[in-house]
Amino acid sequence: MGLPVVTVASGGLPVVDNTAKGSGTPVTEAGNKFGVAVTKVTSGGMAVCYETIGAASGTITTWDPATISGAVPSGFTSGWPQ
Repeated sequence: MGLPVVTVASGGLPVVDNTAKGSGTPVTEAGNKFGVAVTKVTSGGMAVCYETIGAASGTITTWDPATISGAVPSGFTSGWPQ
């Protein structure tokens, strides 16, 4: 979850929305209106990447135990998992 923010017309921390580029500090628009006040600007602000609550930015990798080979945790034998 990103830093909770509330977008205001003026007077907030100036931010540049870099969500399309996928770079910047992760922020989440606070549904309960409790967060850092931010004002979107086109340049000269802090780069932010808007996300939804609980969603990770980037690619999520899941591991299928049936396809993993050769990975043995420290302290286990080659017969892991048992």
